[in-house]
Amino acid sequence: MNLDKIYKNIILADLLALILIIISGIVEGIYNENAYNNALTYLPKALLPESVLMVFGISIIIIYPITLFWLYRFNNFGKIIYLPLNIFFLFVTMLSGYIVSGPLLTSFSGLGYMLSGSLITIIYFTEIKNKFDW
Repeated sequence: MNLDKIYKNIILADLLALILIIISGIVEGIYNENAYNNALTYLPKALLPESVLMVFGISIIIIYPITLFWLYRFNNFGKIIYLPLNIFFLFVTMLSGYIVSGPLLTSFSGLGYMLSGSLITIIYFTEIKNKFDW
């Protein structure tokens, strides 16, 4: 299989993983709200205020698909933004404290991390890196 096709399929899978993460977070939050609230009362609070985390989360949900679109089109700006965006997301995740999540959200998040790592590897360590235009 052509590396370009694999690369583009991973981008589409990463976008699908993001959509599934959002949907599973909403569904699990609706059906398990009491269980989450009870568990969160015993866990330490986040280092960042909840409003700041909400702004970061919404901005990532907006910026991430745009960056994936740029990567899909081999736009160099997408390559420049993708790695720092993922590093920023990891720092925000570390500062957000404990998160109670169900099996779907945990599985889709793990899948998203794997796909992001695959994209970073392809973007920076294969011949795809030469296809990005200025």
